[in-house]
Amino acid sequence: MKIKQSTQVAKSHFDRVIIQELAWEIAQAKADEHPEKWGKDDDGSDSSMGRTVVTQMNYGGWPADGIPGLIPLILKMLEGREIEAFSTFNELPCTDFELVKTNPAKWFISGDDANLVRDAMQLDQFTVKSIGITNTMNRNSFEIHQKALADRRALGRYTLEEAAIFISEATGSRPKIMQSKLMEAAITGALKVYEPGKNDRYQYGGNYASKVRNSYEEAKSKDLNAWLKINEPDLDCEFPDPSETVSPLVQAAPDVIRISVTSQQNDAILNWLKSNKRDPLKLPVAPSGKAGVKKECGDTLRQTHGQLFQSKKVFDTAWQRLRDDSLVKDEG
Repeated sequence: MKIKQSTQVAKSHFDRVIIQELAWEIAQAKADEHPEKWGKDDDGSDSSMGRTVVTQMNYGGWPADGIPGLIPLILKMLEGREIEAFSTFNELPCTDFELVKTNPAKWFISGDDANLVRDAMQLDQFTVKSIGITNTMNRNSFEIHQKALADRRALGRYTLEEAAIFISEATGSRPKIMQSKLMEAAITGALKVYEPGKNDRYQYGGNYASKVRNSYEEAKSKDLNAWLKINEPDLDCEFPDPSETVSPLVQAAPDVIRISVTSQQNDAILNWLKSNKRDPLKLPVAPSGKAGVKKECGDTLRQTHGQLFQSKKVFDTAWQRLRDDSLVKDEG
């Protein structure tokens, strides 16, 4: 692993995942996958205290009973150089893994490496529509997200990100640019927006809010339609009246896909090989000094499937996994 690459990862302030927070996230998600382990309260309901205990055991492990924990497993991945940790204090890479074990709250890994950890733990992940980033959630967060989404749609309300996605899917416009237009319209007052669950208009400047948030403030369908009519008259798009229909975004839970990242990566690679008339079990060996099928596939998929392959390292891990499972082989 090159130091230069590590430094670039470390300095990405928006691509940091604290190891302690990641371990708790996965520990809780794994506990929620097996509520039968929580035990029952006196009234017969699942025990919340039992859930806490199981989460704690998932986090640190219980060696006496042979139960592995997330922190020990993350340490093993660090020791095997599958992932790399950096100090939250000075962004230097970790060279003594006992320091991570002692205080995991003081160390972080990249977003790519966090996904490798989640994948290694076979964590159920749900991908939801988002602009510019890969937004994955565990089961509990996903269920909360879906309930909030359904509640908004029943009232004909959209966050500005959701509105931009709706417009882009209906018209083919670029979602990021449309989101910027809606955010600008909100702050200038051209588009009415509201706080979640409230009906008094949200305002900006002076003693009010100083900035627009794409996933917080909400706009109503009637106000979005009025804005489109004035500002984007050539776009054939209309937000549905909540009293007459249900938004396609709710009907298509769907768009929120429940499928492991591993399976999506495997399918993407194998489908690319087959569509390019390459037999996954008989891949030609690249001539010395020349790029082969793997590089061609990786370069393409990092462009077309950036959410699954956010870096060369992620692709290399997925490719090696297919080799280890004998799903990809060289000819001869």
